[in-house]
Amino acid sequence: MNNNFDNNTNFSPEASLYDSYLSDLSKRARKTYSRVFIGLFLFFISTYIVIFGAQAIIILSLGKEAAADIFNNVYINWLFGVAPMYLIGFPVLFFTVKGMKTVEREKRVIKPKYIFLYFLMAQGLMLIGSIIGQTLNNFISALLKKEISDNTSEMIGSSPIWLIILIVVVIGPIIEELIFRKILLDRLSVCGDFAALIVTSIAFGLFHGNLYQFFYAALIGLILGYVYLRSGKIIYPIIIHMVVNFFGSVVAIPFLEKSERLAQIMEDISNNLEYNVKEYLNLLIQVGSFAIVQYAIYISGLILLFTFLKNKRFKLTKKGELSLPAEKSASAVVSNTGFVLFILLSIVMFATSILL
Repeated sequence: MNNNFDNNTNFSPEASLYDSYLSDLSKRARKTYSRVFIGLFLFFISTYIVIFGAQAIIILSLGKEAAADIFNNVYINWLFGVAPMYLIGFPVLFFTVKGMKTVEREKRVIKPKYIFLYFLMAQGLMLIGSIIGQTLNNFISALLKKEISDNTSEMIGSSPIWLIILIVVVIGPIIEELIFRKILLDRLSVCGDFAALIVTSIAFGLFHGNLYQFFYAALIGLILGYVYLRSGKIIYPIIIHMVVNFFGSVVAIPFLEKSERLAQIMEDISNNLEYNVKEYLNLLIQVGSFAIVQYAIYISGLILLFTFLKNKRFKLTKKGELSLPAEKSASAVVSNTGFVLFILLSIVMFATSILL
Protein backbone atom coordinates (compact mmCIF):
# COMPACT_ATOMS: atom_id res chain seq x y z
CA MET A 1 0.00 0.00 0.00
CA ASN A 2 1.36 3.42 -1.02
CA ASN A 3 1.23 5.94 1.86
CA ASN A 4 1.35 9.41 0.28
CA PHE A 5 1.70 11.11 3.67
CA ASP A 6 4.80 9.10 4.53
CA ASN A 7 6.34 9.56 1.09
CA ASN A 8 5.67 13.28 0.53
CA THR A 9 5.78 14.88 3.97
CA ASN A 10 9.07 15.85 5.57
CA PHE A 11 8.14 15.96 9.26
CA SER A 12 10.75 17.29 11.67
CA PRO A 13 10.08 17.17 15.43
CA GLU A 14 12.84 19.73 15.93
CA ALA A 15 11.22 22.17 13.49
CA SER A 16 7.85 21.71 15.16
CA LEU A 17 9.33 22.41 18.58
CA TYR A 18 11.13 25.50 17.24
CA ASP A 19 7.91 26.83 15.69
CA SER A 20 6.11 26.32 18.99
CA TYR A 21 8.94 28.04 20.87
CA LEU A 22 8.90 30.95 18.40
CA SER A 23 5.12 31.29 18.69
CA ASP A 24 5.33 31.47 22.48
CA LEU A 25 8.19 33.97 22.28
CA SER A 26 6.18 36.16 19.86
CA LYS A 27 3.19 36.10 22.20
CA ARG A 28 5.30 37.22 25.15
CA ALA A 29 6.99 39.94 23.07
CA ARG A 30 3.59 41.26 21.93
CA LYS A 31 2.47 41.51 25.55
CA THR A 32 5.65 43.43 26.42
CA TYR A 33 5.22 45.90 23.56
CA SER A 34 1.50 46.24 24.25
CA ARG A 35 2.03 47.16 27.88
CA VAL A 36 4.58 49.83 26.98
CA PHE A 37 2.31 51.33 24.31
CA ILE A 38 -0.68 51.26 26.69
CA GLY A 39 1.50 53.15 29.17
CA LEU A 40 2.19 55.84 26.55
CA PHE A 41 -1.50 55.93 25.58
CA LEU A 42 -2.55 56.45 29.20
CA PHE A 43 0.21 59.04 29.59
CA PHE A 44 -1.43 61.23 26.96
CA ILE A 45 -5.04 60.47 27.88
CA SER A 46 -4.51 61.38 31.54
CA THR A 47 -2.61 64.53 30.49
CA TYR A 48 -5.39 65.69 28.14
CA ILE A 49 -8.09 64.96 30.69
CA VAL A 50 -6.37 67.27 33.16
CA ILE A 51 -5.69 69.99 30.55
CA PHE A 52 -9.19 70.04 29.05
CA GLY A 53 -10.79 69.67 32.46
CA ALA A 54 -8.86 72.64 33.84
CA GLN A 55 -9.64 74.72 30.74
CA ALA A 56 -13.34 73.90 30.99
CA ILE A 57 -13.42 74.92 34.66
CA ILE A 58 -11.70 78.25 33.87
CA ILE A 59 -14.09 78.98 30.97
CA LEU A 60 -17.21 78.11 32.98
CA SER A 61 -15.99 80.09 35.98
CA LEU A 62 -14.71 83.25 34.28
CA GLY A 63 -16.37 83.28 30.87
CA LYS A 64 -14.84 82.98 27.40
CA GLU A 65 -13.29 86.45 27.17
CA ALA A 66 -11.56 86.35 30.55
CA ALA A 67 -10.47 82.76 29.91
CA ALA A 68 -9.01 83.78 26.52
CA ASP A 69 -6.87 86.42 28.24
CA ILE A 70 -5.59 83.79 30.65
CA PHE A 71 -4.82 81.26 27.91
CA ASN A 72 -2.91 83.88 25.91
CA ASN A 73 -0.50 84.37 28.80
CA VAL A 74 2.84 82.71 28.00
CA TYR A 75 3.30 81.42 31.55
CA ILE A 76 -0.16 79.83 31.58
CA ASN A 77 0.57 78.25 28.20
CA TRP A 78 3.73 76.64 29.55
CA LEU A 79 1.93 75.59 32.73
CA PHE A 80 -0.81 73.82 30.74
CA GLY A 81 1.71 72.34 28.32
CA VAL A 82 4.17 70.97 30.86
CA ALA A 83 2.69 70.50 34.35
CA PRO A 84 -0.06 67.93 33.50
CA MET A 85 2.35 65.98 31.32
CA TYR A 86 5.13 65.71 33.86
CA LEU A 87 3.11 65.71 37.11
CA ILE A 88 0.20 63.50 35.98
CA GLY A 89 1.12 61.69 32.76
CA PHE A 90 4.60 60.66 33.90
CA PRO A 91 3.44 58.92 37.12
CA VAL A 92 0.59 57.19 35.21
CA LEU A 93 3.09 55.82 32.68
CA PHE A 94 5.52 54.77 35.39
CA PHE A 95 2.95 52.80 37.37
CA THR A 96 1.58 51.20 34.19
CA VAL A 97 4.95 49.67 33.30
CA LYS A 98 6.18 49.20 36.86
CA GLY A 99 6.98 45.59 37.57
CA MET A 100 8.00 44.75 34.00
CA LYS A 101 11.30 42.94 33.63
CA THR A 102 14.27 45.23 32.89
CA VAL A 103 17.76 44.59 31.56
CA GLU A 104 20.71 45.26 33.82
CA ARG A 105 23.54 47.08 32.07
CA GLU A 106 27.24 47.36 32.64
CA LYS A 107 28.10 50.95 33.54
CA ARG A 108 30.69 52.57 31.28
CA VAL A 109 32.28 56.01 31.41
CA ILE A 110 32.07 58.13 28.24
CA LYS A 111 34.74 60.78 27.89
CA PRO A 112 33.62 64.40 27.32
CA LYS A 113 35.09 64.46 23.80
CA TYR A 114 32.85 61.55 22.79
CA ILE A 115 29.83 63.28 24.32
CA PHE A 116 30.64 66.21 22.02
CA LEU A 117 30.94 63.88 19.01
CA TYR A 118 27.55 62.33 19.78
CA PHE A 119 26.11 65.84 20.02
CA LEU A 120 27.50 66.64 16.55
CA MET A 121 25.94 63.45 15.15
CA ALA A 122 22.62 64.37 16.75
CA GLN A 123 22.82 67.77 15.05
CA GLY A 124 23.50 66.14 11.69
CA LEU A 125 20.44 63.92 12.11
CA MET A 126 18.44 66.94 13.23
CA LEU A 127 19.20 68.64 9.90
CA ILE A 128 17.96 65.61 7.95
CA GLY A 129 14.82 65.30 10.10
CA SER A 130 14.09 69.02 9.88
CA ILE A 131 14.33 68.97 6.09
CA ILE A 132 11.97 65.99 5.84
CA GLY A 133 9.49 67.47 8.33
CA GLN A 134 9.53 70.94 6.75
CA THR A 135 9.11 69.49 3.26
CA LEU A 136 6.07 67.46 4.31
CA ASN A 137 4.66 70.45 6.19
CA ASN A 138 5.01 72.62 3.10
CA PHE A 139 3.36 69.95 0.95
CA ILE A 140 0.40 69.60 3.32
CA SER A 141 0.15 73.40 3.64
CA ALA A 142 -0.09 73.70 -0.14
CA LEU A 143 -2.60 70.86 -0.26
CA LEU A 144 -4.84 72.37 2.42
CA LYS A 145 -4.14 75.94 1.32
CA LYS A 146 -3.37 76.96 4.89
CA GLU A 147 -0.18 77.66 6.82
CA ILE A 148 0.82 75.07 9.42
CA SER A 149 2.47 76.93 12.27
CA ASP A 150 5.14 75.55 14.59
CA ASN A 151 3.51 76.28 17.96
CA THR A 152 6.54 75.13 19.95
CA SER A 153 8.89 77.58 18.23
CA GLU A 154 6.32 80.35 18.64
CA MET A 155 6.04 79.66 22.38
CA ILE A 156 9.82 79.60 22.77
CA GLY A 157 10.17 82.81 20.78
CA SER A 158 7.69 84.64 23.03
CA SER A 159 9.09 83.33 26.34
CA PRO A 160 11.70 84.88 28.66
CA ILE A 161 15.12 83.28 28.49
CA TRP A 162 15.05 81.98 32.09
CA LEU A 163 11.80 80.11 31.42
CA ILE A 164 13.19 78.52 28.25
CA ILE A 165 16.30 77.35 30.12
CA LEU A 166 14.24 75.99 33.02
CA ILE A 167 11.69 74.05 30.96
CA VAL A 168 13.22 73.37 27.54
CA VAL A 169 16.88 72.96 28.54
CA VAL A 170 16.64 71.45 32.05
CA ILE A 171 13.29 69.92 33.04
CA GLY A 172 12.23 68.63 29.61
CA PRO A 173 15.40 66.63 28.83
CA ILE A 174 15.53 65.11 32.33
CA ILE A 175 11.92 63.88 32.29
CA GLU A 176 11.92 62.79 28.65
CA GLU A 177 15.16 60.82 29.02
CA LEU A 178 13.85 59.13 32.15
CA ILE A 179 10.71 58.14 30.22
CA PHE A 180 12.13 56.98 26.89
CA ARG A 181 15.58 55.77 27.79
CA LYS A 182 15.57 54.77 31.46
CA ILE A 183 12.00 53.47 31.81
CA LEU A 184 10.94 52.29 28.34
CA LEU A 185 14.27 51.31 26.76
CA ASP A 186 15.22 49.25 29.81
CA ARG A 187 11.94 47.35 29.62
CA LEU A 188 11.90 46.81 25.87
CA SER A 189 15.52 45.64 25.79
CA VAL A 190 14.27 42.18 26.77
CA CYS A 191 13.22 42.06 23.09
CA GLY A 192 16.77 42.94 21.99
CA ASP A 193 18.66 46.22 22.07
CA PHE A 194 18.21 47.01 18.37
CA ALA A 195 14.43 46.52 18.38
CA ALA A 196 14.11 48.49 21.65
CA LEU A 197 16.16 51.37 20.22
CA ILE A 198 14.05 51.64 17.04
CA VAL A 199 10.70 51.42 18.87
CA THR A 200 11.56 53.94 21.61
CA SER A 201 13.04 56.38 19.08
CA ILE A 202 9.88 56.33 16.94
CA ALA A 203 7.75 56.65 20.09
CA PHE A 204 9.91 59.62 21.13
CA GLY A 205 9.16 61.26 17.79
CA LEU A 206 5.43 60.60 18.11
CA PHE A 207 5.54 61.98 21.67
CA HIS A 208 6.14 65.47 20.24
CA GLY A 209 2.71 65.39 18.63
CA ASN A 210 3.38 67.18 15.34
CA LEU A 211 4.75 66.34 11.92
CA TYR A 212 7.59 68.86 11.92
CA GLN A 213 9.20 67.65 15.16
CA PHE A 214 8.48 63.94 14.62
CA PHE A 215 11.29 63.23 12.18
CA TYR A 216 14.16 65.04 13.86
CA ALA A 217 13.08 63.93 17.34
CA ALA A 218 12.93 60.28 16.24
CA LEU A 219 16.36 60.51 14.60
CA ILE A 220 17.92 62.24 17.60
CA GLY A 221 16.30 59.56 19.75
CA LEU A 222 18.49 56.99 17.97
CA ILE A 223 21.64 58.75 19.19
CA LEU A 224 20.31 59.29 22.72
CA GLY A 225 19.18 55.68 22.99
CA TYR A 226 22.44 54.36 21.62
CA VAL A 227 24.46 56.38 24.13
CA TYR A 228 22.36 54.96 26.96
CA LEU A 229 22.68 51.39 25.68
CA ARG A 230 26.45 51.74 25.40
CA SER A 231 27.01 53.45 28.74
CA GLY A 232 24.20 52.20 30.97
CA LYS A 233 24.11 55.70 32.49
CA ILE A 234 21.13 57.99 31.94
CA ILE A 235 23.18 61.10 32.71
CA TYR A 236 24.89 61.00 29.29
CA PRO A 237 21.76 61.16 27.09
CA ILE A 238 20.37 63.81 29.45
CA ILE A 239 23.46 65.98 28.91
CA ILE A 240 23.34 65.55 25.11
CA HIS A 241 19.60 66.27 25.09
CA MET A 242 20.15 69.42 27.16
CA VAL A 243 22.87 70.70 24.82
CA VAL A 244 20.76 69.96 21.73
CA ASN A 245 17.80 71.85 23.22
CA PHE A 246 20.02 74.72 24.37
CA PHE A 247 21.49 75.11 20.89
CA GLY A 248 18.08 74.82 19.22
CA SER A 249 16.25 77.26 21.52
CA VAL A 250 18.42 79.63 23.55
CA VAL A 251 21.01 80.02 20.79
CA ALA A 252 19.08 79.51 17.54
CA ILE A 253 15.74 81.26 18.17
CA PRO A 254 17.23 84.79 18.56
CA PHE A 255 19.11 84.32 15.28
CA LEU A 256 15.91 83.12 13.63
CA GLU A 257 14.28 86.41 14.62
CA LYS A 258 17.28 88.33 13.28
CA SER A 259 17.13 86.41 10.00
CA GLU A 260 13.45 87.32 9.65
CA ARG A 261 14.31 90.98 10.21
CA LEU A 262 17.15 90.69 7.67
CA ALA A 263 14.74 89.19 5.11
CA GLN A 264 12.38 92.12 5.70
CA ILE A 265 15.17 94.66 5.08
CA MET A 266 16.27 92.83 1.94
CA GLU A 267 12.70 92.98 0.66
CA ASP A 268 12.69 96.74 1.34
CA ILE A 269 15.92 97.05 -0.64
CA SER A 270 14.46 95.15 -3.58
CA ASN A 271 11.43 97.47 -3.50
CA ASN A 272 13.68 100.58 -3.42
CA LEU A 273 12.45 101.54 0.05
CA GLU A 274 14.51 103.27 2.72
CA TYR A 275 16.44 101.10 5.18
CA ASN A 276 19.02 101.41 7.94
CA VAL A 277 22.40 100.54 6.39
CA LYS A 278 24.10 99.99 9.76
CA GLU A 279 21.34 97.65 10.95
CA TYR A 280 21.46 95.78 7.65
CA LEU A 281 25.23 95.22 7.81
CA ASN A 282 25.13 94.17 11.49
CA LEU A 283 22.35 91.67 10.83
CA LEU A 284 24.12 90.35 7.73
CA ILE A 285 27.31 89.70 9.70
CA GLN A 286 25.54 88.14 12.69
CA VAL A 287 23.14 85.92 10.74
CA GLY A 288 25.84 84.95 8.22
CA SER A 289 28.33 84.02 10.95
CA PHE A 290 25.77 81.93 12.80
CA ALA A 291 24.72 80.16 9.59
CA ILE A 292 28.35 79.26 8.84
CA VAL A 293 28.86 77.83 12.34
CA GLN A 294 25.52 76.03 12.26
CA TYR A 295 26.12 74.31 8.94
CA ALA A 296 29.70 73.48 9.91
CA ILE A 297 28.23 71.62 12.90
CA TYR A 298 25.63 69.90 10.71
CA ILE A 299 28.15 68.79 8.08
CA SER A 300 30.68 67.64 10.71
CA GLY A 301 27.93 65.65 12.38
CA LEU A 302 26.91 63.93 9.14
CA ILE A 303 30.52 63.04 8.31
CA LEU A 304 31.01 61.64 11.81
CA LEU A 305 27.76 59.71 11.54
CA PHE A 306 28.79 58.16 8.23
CA THR A 307 32.14 57.12 9.72
CA PHE A 308 30.40 55.84 12.84
CA LEU A 309 27.96 53.65 10.89
CA LYS A 310 30.80 52.06 8.91
CA ASN A 311 32.51 50.94 12.12
CA LYS A 312 31.17 47.45 12.87
CA ARG A 313 32.41 47.72 16.46
CA PHE A 314 29.50 50.05 17.25
CA LYS A 315 26.71 47.76 16.01
CA LEU A 316 24.06 46.68 18.51
CA THR A 317 24.09 42.90 18.71
CA LYS A 318 22.94 42.25 22.27
CA LYS A 319 19.95 39.91 22.33
CA GLY A 320 17.25 39.77 24.97
CA GLU A 321 15.30 36.80 26.23
CA LEU A 322 12.41 37.79 23.92
CA SER A 323 14.54 38.53 20.83
CA LEU A 324 12.88 37.46 17.58
CA PRO A 325 13.86 37.28 13.89
CA ALA A 326 13.40 40.66 12.17
CA GLU A 327 10.08 39.91 10.44
CA LYS A 328 8.52 38.40 13.56
CA SER A 329 9.88 41.22 15.70
CA ALA A 330 8.16 43.81 13.47
CA SER A 331 4.92 41.82 13.67
CA ALA A 332 5.14 41.67 17.47
CA VAL A 333 5.55 45.46 17.64
CA VAL A 334 2.45 46.31 15.58
CA SER A 335 0.07 43.40 16.26
CA ASN A 336 -1.04 44.27 19.77
CA THR A 337 -3.75 46.35 21.43
CA GLY A 338 -1.40 48.92 22.94
CA PHE A 339 0.19 49.76 19.59
CA VAL A 340 -3.20 50.27 17.91
CA LEU A 341 -4.40 52.59 20.70
CA PHE A 342 -1.19 54.62 20.74
CA ILE A 343 -1.02 54.98 16.94
CA LEU A 344 -4.68 56.04 16.69
CA LEU A 345 -4.09 58.65 19.40
CA SER A 346 -0.92 59.84 17.64
CA ILE A 347 -2.84 60.26 14.38
CA VAL A 348 -5.42 62.39 16.21
CA MET A 349 -2.66 64.53 17.76
CA PHE A 350 -0.91 65.03 14.41
CA ALA A 351 -4.18 65.84 12.64
CA THR A 352 -5.08 68.34 15.37
CA SER A 353 -1.70 70.07 15.06
CA ILE A 354 -2.27 70.43 11.31
CA LEU A 355 -5.92 71.44 11.21
CA LEU A 356 -6.22 73.72 14.24
